[in-house]
Amino acid sequence: MNNRIQILKRALIKMGKDTESDRLEAIEDKVHPGAVIAIGGAEDKTYHGKILKRVFDLAGGKDIDITVIPWASKKKDAGEIYKKIFEHFGAKKVFLLKERDRKEALDAFERTALIFFVGGDQKRLLDALEDLDLINEIRRNNKKGLVVAGTSAGASILGEHMPYYSEEEEKVLYYKGLNLVPNSIIDQHFSQRHRIKRLQDAVKRFDGATGYGIDEDTAIGFQDGKETFQMGSGRIKILPE
Repeated sequence: MNNRIQILKRALIKMGKDTESDRLEAIEDKVHPGAVIAIGGAEDKTYHGKILKRVFDLAGGKDIDITVIPWASKKKDAGEIYKKIFEHFGAKKVFLLKERDRKEALDAFERTALIFFVGGDQKRLLDALEDLDLINEIRRNNKKGLVVAGTSAGASILGEHMPYYSEEEEKVLYYKGLNLVPNSIIDQHFSQRHRIKRLQDAVKRFDGATGYGIDEDTAIGFQDGKETFQMGSGRIKILPE
């Protein structure tokens, strides 16, 4: 909805119809923030995967455009499986942004209904987004209805405080995430990698923050900072209890 409003508004401005454009601005102000979905990693990546289908449907379903960002991963084929799955679900166009190009990313964001972050290394992903100055663009578009989802490292980056284990320093470091879920810490592969102590420490460190520990093949959804659903084969630990 938001992308159609933007395109029509630009056309009206070019035609000199400022009053109609102002009316569209008023409509745009009423657009609700887009959903934010954090997946704990290792989700079902088949054409029958319920979590990925839920993400797809929340973004509008058939005939939508989708942007897949694989920059957390070093694998050459990173993101290809998600492109195939979303195309199978009925996406009109899937932009798989293999190159780190700001213009290409912004062009995709203008058309897309969903941004999906692939797993890998969340610091690598965060660095790429910061280098291309895309974080505020993602926040702005999410506030206007763009759905944002991520799996594994792509989930951790969605919170306000992002935990990251530095092998070089041999300890957990914290960075500012995208803050699409305010006052939150999102951790993934939770039970599988025994991260309860890590999440407890993070919640103590950031007083007032809520910690979400998400198991593999499990997801949690948010809308305007509030939890809207949980689904999957695992569990989600929320701290403080």
